[in-house]
Amino acid sequence: MRPQAPELSSVLHRAMFGFGPDKRDSSSTGIVDCRKGSVLVSRKLVTGVHRPLRPEGGTAIVLLPPIQNLEEDTFHTVRQILSKEDGNELLYFGFTVEFNEQGKATAHVYVLEDGGWHIHTSATPQLPELPILPPESNIVLSGDKIYMPNTVGSILVLDLTSTSFIILELPDGVRYDDGDIMLSRRDDCGVYLILLKEFQLRIWLHKGGSGSVSDWLLVDTFRLRKMCATMRMPNCTTDGASTFALKIIDVGDNAEFVFLEMGKSAVYLDIKSTELQKVYKPAVLDSNAIPDC
Repeated sequence: MRPQAPELSSVLHRAMFGFGPDKRDSSSTGIVDCRKGSVLVSRKLVTGVHRPLRPEGGTAIVLLPPIQNLEEDTFHTVRQILSKEDGNELLYFGFTVEFNEQGKATAHVYVLEDGGWHIHTSATPQLPELPILPPESNIVLSGDKIYMPNTVGSILVLDLTSTSFIILELPDGVRYDDGDIMLSRRDDCGVYLILLKEFQLRIWLHKGGSGSVSDWLLVDTFRLRKMCATMRMPNCTTDGASTFALKIIDVGDNAEFVFLEMGKSAVYLDIKSTELQKVYKPAVLDSNAIPDC
C-alpha cells in the first residue's frame, strides 16, 4: 500500500473484474478470500473464484460444501470456504459444522478437486458449552488447524490431524464483547489475534500449547490516537477528544497489515514499518456545485 519504488513499476500487475449488469447491487457481495492472485467472491449464494491477473482470466463457480444429515435439534450451521497455500498451488477447503442444543458439534472438512468437494476429515465432539458467537464471523485455516470464535472468552479450534476440537482461551483481559477482534493466519502454524480497543491496537501470537491464557505472546502495541492525529484526521486529537468511529475492516496474513475504518475513511497500517496511510476517503460535494439532473 505504500508508494512503490520506480524500479518495481515494470513488474507490478493490476487488473479488475465486474459482476454483470446488476453490479450496483452490492448488498450481498463480499470478498471471502484473496491469495496468490485469486479472489474468492461470494455473491447471492454463489461463490466464484476470479483470477484477473492470469492471462486466461475467467471465473470458476464453486458451490458451498454440502450439509450432511442435518439433525432436528440443530440450532446453528456454518458453511465456509477456506484456502491454503501448498507450494505454488492454492488449495480450497470446504468447512461445515452443525451445533445442536446438547452441545454436540458435527464438523466436516472437504477438499476441492476436479471441480467437486471430496471429504477430507470429520469430527463429532461433545463441547463443554454451546458457542454464543457466530462462528462464521472470522474463521481462519492456519497450518493444520481451523480457528473460529466460540464464547466471549474463547476460540474453538479444530485439529485436522487428530480430528479433535480444542478450546483456546483468549489472552488475559481480552473478550469478544469488549473491543474489535480479528484473527490472522500464520504461515507455519498458530494464529495471531488483533484487538482494537479505545484507539489502541494490540497483537498477540499463539503458536500452540494447552489452550491456556499463558500460551499467548503479546508481540506489538500501537497507540492509534497519536498516529491519526499526525495524519490530521478530522475530529482526531491527542487529548482524548476524538469522536469518530474506529473499527477493523480486515487483516493480512501473519498480521503484516491491518485495514481500519476511521470515521468515513479507510486507512492502512503497515505493522513492520508502523506507517499509517489513508487509502480511501469519500468525495466531498461542493456546496456551490449544481448536480446534473
